Amino acid sequence: MKSMLPLEEAIGVVLDDALDSVVILDPEDKLVFVNEAFERLVGKSRKRILGKTIHSVLPITSSQQSDTRNILMDDQLREVEVFINGSASLFAIQTKTYPFLPNRRVTVLRDVSLERRLHQQYKTQLQEKEQLIAQLDRKIGELQVLVEVLNTSLSDVNADQNVIKITQLLQKQYFVHGLIILEFDQKPKADTILFSHGFSLSDSAVNVWMEYLDKQSWEPTEGKKIIEPFFDKEADIYHFAYLGKNYFWYLFGLLVTKEAAGKFLSHFDFLNVLLQQWSVIVENQSLYLSSITDPKTQLYNQRYFHHKLKSEIARSRRYKSVFCLVLIDLDYFKQVNDHFGHQEGDLFLIHVAKLLRQNFRNVDIICRIGGDEFAVILPHTNVEGAQISVERLYQLGKDHPYVTQQGKKIPVSFSIGIGEFPTYGADEESLFQVTDQALYQAKNAGRGWYRVFSLPLNTGMT
Repeated sequence: MKSMLPLEEAIGVVLDDALDSVVILDPEDKLVFVNEAFERLVGKSRKRILGKTIHSVLPITSSQQSDTRNILMDDQLREVEVFINGSASLFAIQTKTYPFLPNRRVTVLRDVSLERRLHQQYKTQLQEKEQLIAQLDRKIGELQVLVEVLNTSLSDVNADQNVIKITQLLQKQYFVHGLIILEFDQKPKADTILFSHGFSLSDSAVNVWMEYLDKQSWEPTEGKKIIEPFFDKEADIYHFAYLGKNYFWYLFGLLVTKEAAGKFLSHFDFLNVLLQQWSVIVENQSLYLSSITDPKTQLYNQRYFHHKLKSEIARSRRYKSVFCLVLIDLDYFKQVNDHFGHQEGDLFLIHVAKLLRQNFRNVDIICRIGGDEFAVILPHTNVEGAQISVERLYQLGKDHPYVTQQGKKIPVSFSIGIGEFPTYGADEESLFQVTDQALYQAKNAGRGWYRVFSLPLNTGMT
């Protein structure tokens, strides 16, 4: 330190113990003093660096070269990146320069590389946590949708209502415009639609889709349960196929608008899981409906009728309410089969089933319990209410005769018995028995009549 003045030497002794790096510079920016902290910072002894310019000892990055003197020499607190001891790595240095004795400046430097790295690590960890939270929120949302879909599927045997509810949910969350489900064993066709919502078979998208499906192989293969999910950009339809336990294919088609295709595809993986789970439920639901439904008329069958009659009796007892049982026989159905054949007879039954659905309420349980025999359970309905429904049915049959394939009109006529619980039947067996007796009396009266048990013969509606 020969070039230092005595006062500078004294100050230098004090600065040598400073934790931050401190240097004293002459007017030419040469180092006349460096403390031990600066030696450690640059990895060189003071003997090797005294007399050199600070820029040569701490070269800064090329992007800051044009303003080198101001960056390292002014009295503003700066943060610069420098190369230390020839290292290719950058170090962040905070500097501040103070005027000192005549022709001398003191520059204080602090290595903040570790601080910067820790700050960057903190920012990275914070971003990762935010991404994780967003992913968790998305997964929670997906699970909530999955639970809602499964609950909807299991809550009601009315498959059409389920599809509508689930499509509305998918439309809200995943930009689905419509949904269609097909059940088939060989080829997907228009007549294999199980149920749908938001689809029209006249849509060009559906036509393109059906053409694509027609070219695919649908032969059940051992171990092959799922057809690779596919998004047809031309038709804007995403589809997913699942081979059920009974070797029927269940094909799900989701109609997506072009504007929403990108957002929809971002949920591609989750929708695969969702539809795979739902397809199993749809299959089980379809199997269950098959077990309780008459295949010809799609009304409930005799097995379901007895199940619902028992449950309605139990409910009526619990709430001390009444309900009515209606037994219906088709008049002259045998003659339809004899004169026009069994195929025409089947179509006649389908026509009658349509009239029954049109006449009775959604809460009423309409069943086919025999060849030409039907039963209807009317919850919360007394005899007077049942009579209104029956008389409306007679009029409906009169206004809508069945027309054969040859164009011949066949009148639709009924013989009907009505029984009220608990007024005329204390249990399932006795209620059915008294209602059947009323039906027998109506038939004996000459057909086209209805009879309420224990009351005089009612006026017929012929």
